[in-house]
Amino acid sequence: MTQDRKAQISFEFIIIFSLVFFVLVAFIYIMNNRMSEIYEQQDELAMRALANSIKNEVVLASSVNNNYLRKFEIPTKINSRDYRIEIEDLFINIYVLENNKTVNEFFSILSIPVKGNFFENINSSTNKHCITKNNYDGVRISLNQASLDTNATEFKSGDIFEVIFSLNCVENIRTVRFTVRYEPDNLEFVDVDSIYRDARNGINPLFEKKPRPEINYSDVAPLEVGNEYYDLVEPGRFTFSFVGSETQTGSGSIAKLFFKVISNDTTKTKIDFDSRLQGQELVVLDITTNKFTKEGIPETRQGVEVELN
Repeated sequence: MTQDRKAQISFEFIIIFSLVFFVLVAFIYIMNNRMSEIYEQQDELAMRALANSIKNEVVLASSVNNNYLRKFEIPTKINSRDYRIEIEDLFINIYVLENNKTVNEFFSILSIPVKGNFFENINSSTNKHCITKNNYDGVRISLNQASLDTNATEFKSGDIFEVIFSLNCVENIRTVRFTVRYEPDNLEFVDVDSIYRDARNGINPLFEKKPRPEINYSDVAPLEVGNEYYDLVEPGRFTFSFVGSETQTGSGSIAKLFFKVISNDTTKTKIDFDSRLQGQELVVLDITTNKFTKEGIPETRQGVEVELN
């Protein structure tokens, strides 16, 4: 075989190998794209099914009478991957995650506004949520949550409005003490009323019986936090305690706080749990252990922001 013939065979082999290689790469590329499309379609089907399931729960809750509570489960994974689900008023957003990054997402519209939210890290211990409805709170989805809510969000100088404190999907609770913080330059604390269950109105399903008289902790010794002491009666902070006879469902409104707008120099102001108390801004008594929790229950807390005009 001559040298030219050998060179020709080598050249032909390189061409054939290159063609086979490019065909193989193209085939792998097409297959990867097709698999990605299949995964995206599977994700979308799973997210759509989950969104529809939640929307059905919302429709059911909105159609029943006051003091509705139902527990339901959501999947721990979507196609073996982590995901996050969020409620924003009339919208439900679902995000499929891979290495903590969003790889797919789905959005849907709810039939009515919904309060609350889903637990951020969904696993086998956080996939059981509650959906509730009552005349004070409307429809809410929650898990182990304490919330501050008001029906209106815009007020003018001189207005007096209510802020409802609720526990949502928190079990085995007998007593709760909470401390809220507000802007004393914009708001003045006026009064507080406890909300209890009674035979006529059935206001609060959290407690089986009418609770014992509430205890206002404003006149007790200040709480010590590190090297600082916080006076619980100072303007801008209010502490309230509620003692119940026994728990019923783990969800319900506990107190109405009344605030007056004294200044609208700013456009927005917030009422929230006082995080400066480092875990002592919300303390509950566990009825199963008869001990006060130190922190972490409820695990999620939601304040309220209002507009001043």
